Amino acid sequence: MTFRRQFCVLFLVTSCLWLSLLGLSAKDLNSLPVLESTFREAIYPLLQRGGQESCVECHDSSTSSDVEFIGDVSDDFRMLLGGGYFNVSGPDSLIGRLVASNPKRRMPKGDKAPIWSVPEIQQLKTFSMALTEEVAVQAVDEGFPLSLRQPYRGISTHD
Repeated sequence: MTFRRQFCVLFLVTSCLWLSLLGLSAKDLNSLPVLESTFREAIYPLLQRGGQESCVECHDSSTSSDVEFIGDVSDDFRMLLGGGYFNVSGPDSLIGRLVASNPKRRMPKGDKAPIWSVPEIQQLKTFSMALTEEVAVQAVDEGFPLSLRQPYRGISTHD
């Protein structure tokens, strides 16, 4: 085997190893933009509705919740994905909190917060199931969060 061929094989093996250590496959990297676009158009508006009582406004940097939206669709998508909040059956997932039977765990809270309808919850569930088929939706204990695995997009304009 020539040096060039050995180098190419070593590079491919090393690249695949790094992707697996980071918890992503090449398929995952290619599917993220499509999934993010679906999230932007179908799911994020549901999280934003209700003004100051919306999920995005209530779960901001001043909250004690693990879910902390910053108001940027891409970053919020990656935060939810990296944290495992799109898990269809997890008690702390978005769906788990929306349908919780215990009122202390159920979201949204507050008298003015918009309640999700059954079709809206089904829409989130359908999206989450499609997402699960494309990307392993698991929180990695000692790995980098998904938001840190993405290419740098420049300085944020958020205050």
